[in-house]
Amino acid sequence: MLHLIIWLILFQVIGLVGFVWAFLFFRDLPDRGYGISKVLGLLLTGYAYWALVTAGALDNGPLPLQIVIALLLGASVVLARQWREEIGEFVRSRWRLILANEIVFFSAIAVFATFRVLVPDITVSTAITQLTTEQPMDLAFLASSMNSPTFPAADPWLSGHSISYYYFGYLILSIPAQLSGATAVVGYNLAFITLFALTATAAFSLTLNAILRAGIVRVQAPRLDVAAVLGGAVAVVALLIAGNVSGGLDGLFQLFPPEGGARSEFWWWNATRIIEDSVPVSPIDEFPAFSFLLGDLHPHVMALPFVLLALSVALAWLCKPQAPDAGWPRQRTGELFLTALIIGALGFINTWDLLAYLSILILVIIVRRLWDGGFDAGVFRRETLLDIASPTAAITALALGLFVPHYLSVDSTVRGVLPVPESGTQISHYLRIWGPMAIAIIPAATYAWLRLSRRDAPPR
Repeated sequence: MLHLIIWLILFQVIGLVGFVWAFLFFRDLPDRGYGISKVLGLLLTGYAYWALVTAGALDNGPLPLQIVIALLLGASVVLARQWREEIGEFVRSRWRLILANEIVFFSAIAVFATFRVLVPDITVSTAITQLTTEQPMDLAFLASSMNSPTFPAADPWLSGHSISYYYFGYLILSIPAQLSGATAVVGYNLAFITLFALTATAAFSLTLNAILRAGIVRVQAPRLDVAAVLGGAVAVVALLIAGNVSGGLDGLFQLFPPEGGARSEFWWWNATRIIEDSVPVSPIDEFPAFSFLLGDLHPHVMALPFVLLALSVALAWLCKPQAPDAGWPRQRTGELFLTALIIGALGFINTWDLLAYLSILILVIIVRRLWDGGFDAGVFRRETLLDIASPTAAITALALGLFVPHYLSVDSTVRGVLPVPESGTQISHYLRIWGPMAIAIIPAATYAWLRLSRRDAPPR
């Protein structure tokens, strides 16, 4: 319990570190980035610490970590003093929004902490699955990130070698574990609880901001619109509690088995193996509810709050009053650095996410520029192409450059991407996997398209 209390205090401090930077970076979002400030603060701390230890300026340990956090906190205080009037006005006018985000965070902590107390297993065969999982590997990577004197962290199985894996998520979560004095086993469970809460808060913030900026509901500060809060709450449930159509149907069959049918304790596994393959290993379609129930601290789970942070960047770009031009990388170096850091970190946390979310951001940059310039023949004008290519190239280059030490040290057996000829994705697979999301996406997409098609229409 003591470790949990210290852990929560640490995350409030880390949130303060991130809030000032988020306040300036997400200036065009209604919550000014408060909802994802803990995620941003954790990323800033993790990157600064990793860079300094990798460069040999610091050793890995609690005291160097305290130094890094103190320096970041000091820098945030300096920035806060410069913007104290604007920050003070935001807190006074939007305190209900701040409170709503904190309620979501601590409620998620309470809910998932209760679950992990009941099922705290970190073993080869857990009480939930009765299967052999990779939890010992995850625990070993976390322990290595906590105890390795230098980075890249030492390989826990092969003496004298470093981890040849995208281990940044383990390193980031080892920070509160070290500072709270928790062992790797305790840190594993606390990290899982925190990931659940950070993902919930980031989803809540992203959805609330999108609703408010879309103009679906009208809000007059300081009143926080009930519809936006409800939308954020629905997003939390949809992301972390809901699954796919197969999981829901299987759950109903377990509650109300057909005549002659039998209940199974292992029914929930089938929802992640919808696409059947002729080879022994079928494609995996995990979703957050399954991953948190399973308990494997894998990179794709640790990446959840950080991909939501990346989507918040994309939303903030759409909300800019004017589309950045070719001079943006030189004029807004701070924005460029944070954008590249957030996108680039995904390559070190869960490499498979880097291309996907970089592509989303590039698409948003294109849309935002064309929205201002008009969707017409001017798309191919030299000026328009430069306004798109300059930010895109700068973000991409810096996103990769910030993490060069990782890419130079990793040695993966993966050598490319090839199609899987043994199986194919059918329409029924799409419907079963993405059906619940379509219920939310199709109405919103239709509304957005109607607004876009009428943007030049005269007001009625």
